[in-house]
Amino acid sequence: MALELNQLVQVEQTGKYLWATDKSGEYSAENLTGWGNPNFELNESALGVIVMARDTDRTVYASVSPRWKFSASADNATENVFQVTYTKDSIIDVYMIKLMATYDNTTSIDGVLFTEGHYFYNATDAVVYKIESGIPVLVEDMTELVDALPTLEALDGNTVSVLCSDAYVVNLAIEYGKEYKNYVLKRTEGCDNLQKIFFDMLNFKEDIIGARRSYTSGLFSKAQSTIETLTEEKNIQ
Repeated sequence: MALELNQLVQVEQTGKYLWATDKSGEYSAENLTGWGNPNFELNESALGVIVMARDTDRTVYASVSPRWKFSASADNATENVFQVTYTKDSIIDVYMIKLMATYDNTTSIDGVLFTEGHYFYNATDAVVYKIESGIPVLVEDMTELVDALPTLEALDGNTVSVLCSDAYVVNLAIEYGKEYKNYVLKRTEGCDNLQKIFFDMLNFKEDIIGARRSYTSGLFSKAQSTIETLTEEKNIQ
């Protein structure tokens, strides 16, 4: 069976970072879709993670660890971990992508001759190129690579990717926690307007839950709009 990437996506509790870990594992009788013969070898492949928000700008989150990882001595059981800066709450798409690796921009390490439309990772330059009009061209805009994935997979099957998507509301949840602590403090002080504080806090919580429910119901635009509106109202930077 062909390689099928599996990834574990986690968000650091302070809302500053996101991690994506390759959990594909090594090929075996119990893991037919893992790394290694007869599937792709990890030491001949480049693995990368692109994290993108579903906002108007299609914001690509900055990588803390290298966006692409390649090692000629990699073991197929290796779990590569990618750290990304958590930029803002949003519906977030996490793409884990396997690309062919090369040293010469002509032929991949596993013997594929590059033709028009191929995207690949140069292990010497540590960057991604594509063949355009017969010439290797540097790829700097990661949205371009994401958009090209369906074409690449149809081209020759050498590009493998997996998508993890969810509505992340980490910063909004942290802000709600702050408001709840403030409410508890006000109760000890015998504040006169406790009822207003309580219902403002309750409405905020229900709005956060509503965004998550919209996402799970397939109402992606509504979920994204709610997240952006709450972020603006709470002045979360």
